[in-house]
Amino acid sequence: MHIYLDISDIFCLIDKQKLFKAPEKAGSVMEALQQRMAKYREAEEQAKQEGSSSKMKRMGRIVKVDNLFE
Repeated sequence: MHIYLDISDIFCLIDKQKLFKAPEKAGSVMEALQQRMAKYREAEEQAKQEGSSSKMKRMGRIVKVDNLFE
């Protein structure tokens, strides 16, 4: 007897939140935007540590735009 699983079947079994290190579901649009900005800041910091100047500049430009609204 053979059991065939589709990739979507397997993906349903994986805890996607842990796999992608995603935060809890946002309760509002503003909270979602804040979560996204936190990810960009984290990526910028990681790029600095890795010495990836191109990525650091890209993430820095996004973070700089957010700072205009604070």
